Amino acid sequence: MKNAVAYLRVSSIGQVDGNGLSRQEEAIRRFAKNAGYRITSVYKDEGISGTTDGFNRPGLVELVSNVEEGTTVIVENSDRIARDLMVGEVILGQFREQKVPVFDTAGVELTNIEGDATRTLIRQVLGAVAEFQKSQLVARLKVARDKVKAETGRCGGQRPFDDQQVIERIVSLSDQGFSIRKIAGVLNEDQVPTPKGGAQWHGTTVARVLKQAA
Repeated sequence: MKNAVAYLRVSSIGQVDGNGLSRQEEAIRRFAKNAGYRITSVYKDEGISGTTDGFNRPGLVELVSNVEEGTTVIVENSDRIARDLMVGEVILGQFREQKVPVFDTAGVELTNIEGDATRTLIRQVLGAVAEFQKSQLVARLKVARDKVKAETGRCGGQRPFDDQQVIERIVSLSDQGFSIRKIAGVLNEDQVPTPKGGAQWHGTTVARVLKQAA
């Protein structure tokens, strides 16, 4: 069985709290199992934009530093490497220099180590399409936010958490010296619903509630 490592990236705290990372890892492990790979390590960048270059991604920097020739990197799709075409090409170029292939869960070798010009062109076209789709999404969201703000006078951010009993408990635990991770653990043990009605508290969620209560 061949060795491989997984690289996961989400661009927002909401995705960290949600299922973005777990969904990516599940897809990667499923592909690895079917393709005969053994995942030896998982590298993550949480809440980091796909337009950020590789030097400002702690998880990617650690991956590039540790990975050795003979190992394969697996990502869910090329967007996880980068949404910006030029950033993606630079990062994939680093792996090519190390002779480390990068595959997505569709079985496409993104690095194209063999140097097939057609495959390179296809990858770059798909990268450009992803970049265009991202810019279109950002533009549509801005229009929607501006419309809501014009109608209501308020837009942006999550709706304030209004369960005063839970807020007071979180503040009390914090005053007692509990870390945000410990507070999240206490709330999970007591099955306290999250601000979104979920079942799993995370440190980032606790930190937001504390910031709101400050």
